[in-house]
Amino acid sequence: MTERMLSDKWNAFKRDLDIANGATVENGKITKSTLAPDLTMYIFRHTFASDCQAAGIPINVAKEFMGHADISTTAQTYTHMVDDVFDVNRRRLEHMTSERIDNIRKKRSTGKIIKLNK
Repeated sequence: MTERMLSDKWNAFKRDLDIANGATVENGKITKSTLAPDLTMYIFRHTFASDCQAAGIPINVAKEFMGHADISTTAQTYTHMVDDVFDVNRRRLEHMTSERIDNIRKKRSTGKIIKLNK
């Protein structure tokens, strides 16, 4: 794909996105945009990485999706902690821990031997 073709596709995408977001269009031209003037393709890499994180996709998988050689690039540059993601994962961990404690208590009450995973 040539640079001109990429630019044309990007501009067409931005126009469609702008209209979908409620831009004012008069005589086929956008007269009042809803998009930030500094919107670039590059910004969507950050959004994609954060969306992967919110969807629960492991960071090592997101690293491969994004084509990074080093996982620290994905973790430190592209993902951003979202409160909802933190809270959901905190609750998942609490639930898992609670289930394990319940299972240990049940095994103790039945006299079964407890083997710890290494």
